[in-house]
Amino acid sequence: MALYPLSIAINELWQPVILTLEAKWAVQADQLVRRTLEAFLRSQVGIRLHYANQTTRGPLILLNAMPDDPGPLWVLMSALMASEQGYRVQLLDRSLPLEDLPQAVARLHSSMVLLSSGQRESDSYIHQALPSSQGT
Repeated sequence: MALYPLSIAINELWQPVILTLEAKWAVQADQLVRRTLEAFLRSQVGIRLHYANQTTRGPLILLNAMPDDPGPLWVLMSALMASEQGYRVQLLDRSLPLEDLPQAVARLHSSMVLLSSGQRESDSYIHQALPSSQGT
């Protein structure tokens, strides 16, 4: 990730690798490989975000995976892209329940929330699951 611009690393390397592995895992799950890749990317992304958050003064974005997301691969890619665009990124180790997001936004003083999922979420699920923004 240090040798190429981030957009190239994600678009030309990580996105095709993740898509290929997810297709393979849909047929035959391999939790050891998945968790090993997740741990590797979490450490690499974590280091990069730590240093990027110290040098940028952009708005804080809270990244949260959807509750039914199978793992952090796509939220990690989203975190990298948000950081590259000048946002400070707060990435939590585990997904918060959607009803807890308003409190998290208030306590962290984040400017926005980005929900990530490795699968397409139905519109009805999103409208039903997201907390109402009335009164905030």
